[in-house]
Amino acid sequence: MRWAFAERFTHCLLLNPDTTPTVQVVEEMLKLADDGAVVGTAQVTENGQPYISAATLRGRKVVPFQCATSCGIGHEVDIVSGAGIMVELGAANSVGFMDERFFHYKEEFDFCFRILRLGRKLQYSCGSALIHRRGGSLSGSSPAAMYYSYRNEILFLKKHFGTWAWISSLGLFRNAVMSGIKSPRTTHAIVRGLVHGARGVTGPLADLRIGGLAK
Repeated sequence: MRWAFAERFTHCLLLNPDTTPTVQVVEEMLKLADDGAVVGTAQVTENGQPYISAATLRGRKVVPFQCATSCGIGHEVDIVSGAGIMVELGAANSVGFMDERFFHYKEEFDFCFRILRLGRKLQYSCGSALIHRRGGSLSGSSPAAMYYSYRNEILFLKKHFGTWAWISSLGLFRNAVMSGIKSPRTTHAIVRGLVHGARGVTGPLADLRIGGLAK
């Protein structure tokens, strides 16, 4: 994004390596680009199953959003999935681009949150769905995924709501306990993620195998 901005491009399209974009998906996103500093899109698995790729915010509560009718008119939302987003580079420059201290999870959430604080809109395209082999880069149920998920949730809360804001997030700890019960092999990774988040550890771990954080 920094390179594209320096080269005076106006927009860029960010895609996960496990996505399969089509011309129609890009065209539908372009229709909303004039009204949204960030444009997300509907997504489906390689088997055609839709899943949530956008949300609205009620205070700190994240409310999943999905257009049941694929109406194609676009929707104003607060968060979009980073697996496929179109970004206005001027707005991205104004907020400092992506915060690379996040890794694997939450960086687009943080980016969208800062765009909203800039007073700009986020749009969600439902007219055509991006094929996304979800979990293609890291299985969402793996210990490593659990580590990054819980660590980065705390990093996000600390960044935007104060150093100790995460302590009052009862839902975070309830989900951590339930995840550990559901998959005991991830318990160590979850605890380590919570501790590292509280300590402010950022970026990728040097070796995901350390401490049982196998992919």
